Amino acid sequence: MKREFIKVLIICLLLNGLPGFTQGLLKINNPIRLVTYNIRLDTPDDLDNAWANRKARLINVLKFNKADIFCLQEPLANQISDLQQAFPNYSYYGVGREDGLNKGEFNPVFYDKRRFSVIENGTFWLSETPEVAGSKGWYATLPRIVSWVKMEDFSNGSAFYLFNTHFDHSSQNARDQSAILLLAKVREIANDAPVIITGDFNDSPTSKPYKTITENSGDLMLHDAVTVSEFPHVGPSFSFVGFDFIGVPGRVIDFIFISDAVDVTWHATLSDNWDGVYPSDHLPVLIEFEIK
Repeated sequence: MKREFIKVLIICLLLNGLPGFTQGLLKINNPIRLVTYNIRLDTPDDLDNAWANRKARLINVLKFNKADIFCLQEPLANQISDLQQAFPNYSYYGVGREDGLNKGEFNPVFYDKRRFSVIENGTFWLSETPEVAGSKGWYATLPRIVSWVKMEDFSNGSAFYLFNTHFDHSSQNARDQSAILLLAKVREIANDAPVIITGDFNDSPTSKPYKTITENSGDLMLHDAVTVSEFPHVGPSFSFVGFDFIGVPGRVIDFIFISDAVDVTWHATLSDNWDGVYPSDHLPVLIEFEIK
């Protein structure tokens, strides 16, 4: 009996040291929980809703909902630093949209490094010159970017591409053209691999960019994750709260698009709030999925 116990103990110790283990337990074929979330930039103009007053709540939303991957829009470098401290087991990829380094807003992808590795990454600008850092296109008010990663899941060896973006808020032409460029780049970078696209698209499900992505993707065959989820959508039918951070129904402008190789089990808009006040002017959107 003692000898068998020692064998079991040795096996447990060996397994605990292997990549892909979390607290000694390998996540074998566990569904992945992914969140896209516009967390709003850090600006003193928000007064009581400034980042310093809401960051703990926002971090708790991500932790409570057990996001393995979270794709953010709008954070500045100091906000990313706060998130790194709050999630020591996570790494991220992302760059500032103003200079391709640290200046301006990011579209970072955070991921649990105990389960995932990033094999490739990159950023392109939504403009006529997508490789030029800080470039703006099609009368956009601000530079807009797509940050992307190719990820591998240690638990089963599956790999997929993830593209995270934030379309312009003022120019419809910029949003229309950004959707076309985004699809072209996804085809160029991901080829026929599984694809997930996340972001704040600043447009509705009836808009031209939405239709470009979901109806004109040809061989890529992208879908709004909510339309192919195994179980019905959970949560509010809106994702933009508004600048007062109070939950008044509004537009759906935050989406997760997936290719056919991504099997979605759950789709939810997370309504975590404190007495009706949300941690951001957007709500996070979550999917639980597996790679087929």
